[in-house]
Amino acid sequence: MYRGTIAAALMAALAGCAMPAATGRDIYARIEARLTADPALAASVGKPAAQMSDVDWMVGRWEVSSAREETEKPEDKGISEVTRLFGGVWLEIRDTYPGNSVQDVSYLGFNPATRQWTSLGLDSYGNANIISAATGWNEGRLVFEGDFVVIGMKTRLRQIMTRRGPDAYSVENFEWVAGKWRLLDHYNYRRL
Repeated sequence: MYRGTIAAALMAALAGCAMPAATGRDIYARIEARLTADPALAASVGKPAAQMSDVDWMVGRWEVSSAREETEKPEDKGISEVTRLFGGVWLEIRDTYPGNSVQDVSYLGFNPATRQWTSLGLDSYGNANIISAATGWNEGRLVFEGDFVVIGMKTRLRQIMTRRGPDAYSVENFEWVAGKWRLLDHYNYRRL
């Protein structure tokens, strides 16, 4: 009955969903057992979570400027397109910059299996990382934290997304260095 929910299975697996230890049954059988045991979860899979309404305001076209901390390099400026994916299960955030700057696509969604916000990021350097937010939106902020691999190097990052009104938001990236969080860079988004 649920063998056709490959996307839901992958979403749960990518977001670190706690699944029972392998019992000799394949992933499809384990997913079917989980969804059968949790009808509310089964009903929510493949549909936008109610929490996605908290990010409806992000859909649209944005001017983005980014800058690294502790550098003389001028800000990079580009365009960000935010669209709904899979009927609103995810938001796709596609940032493009002119020249040789890194291009990136990220996906923001609420995982009904883990009950957490999840962010998946891909970039033109070949990096792919997934992080989760332990809590939901709090006073206009959503805080993600997790282990990243960037150009083959491991690090622990925190990303703070802050809504700055109906037409602006920011993203700040911090790295755990020498026992404290250090600001690496920031991105400012203004609606076009």
